[in-house]
Amino acid sequence: MSVHRLVQAVTADQMPGDLAQAWRQAAAALIEAALPGDPQQPTSWPVFAALLPHAQAALDPASGGMEDIVSYLGYSGAYVAARGFSQTMLDERAQVLGPEHPATLTAHADLAAWTGQAGDPAAARDQYAALIPLCERVLGPEHPATLTARAEKNRWARSCRHTRDSPAPVSMPHRAPPGLGQEARGQGAERAERRHGETRLECGQQRHQRRR
Repeated sequence: MSVHRLVQAVTADQMPGDLAQAWRQAAAALIEAALPGDPQQPTSWPVFAALLPHAQAALDPASGGMEDIVSYLGYSGAYVAARGFSQTMLDERAQVLGPEHPATLTAHADLAAWTGQAGDPAAARDQYAALIPLCERVLGPEHPATLTARAEKNRWARSCRHTRDSPAPVSMPHRAPPGLGQEARGQGAERAERRHGETRLECGQQRHQRRR
């Protein structure tokens, strides 16, 4: 059974605030559960495509589910859309978790990567350049995430000089090894992290870690 969007909107507007919020959370949980595990796999893309409008309507823009949506868009070649969603995710995480939280660094790295793939190597270079001091301060100058950000900055700088007319080959936005997100957890951050899912900055590994 389906309900027209206008009827849904009117019904939601007439609900008490707590009840409407509970329904939104239930819808988000259903959509998160329905998302395929690996957005790199082309076999999963039809399901992602079918769920995309529902995810946009129900999921928090900085949630783990939307992070998978961003990856699906990027891996399936919709680089401009992936860049737009990454920007929204970065803005939301920076506001809720802070600009130096590992989940925010993840979104920053994703934005830089998909910006480059969308055909703007100069902006990708500059975004990685802005990310490097954050990684150095939060993770240390020799942390794999910091080294990856430096390498990506140099790669896009070379692309600016030598391949201005075509974007560089696709490379996976980098997320952190399991457990990194626990390092910056403090009072207030734990609830925000549960809200936004377990998102991490991977360093040098070109794979997507299945959401648990």
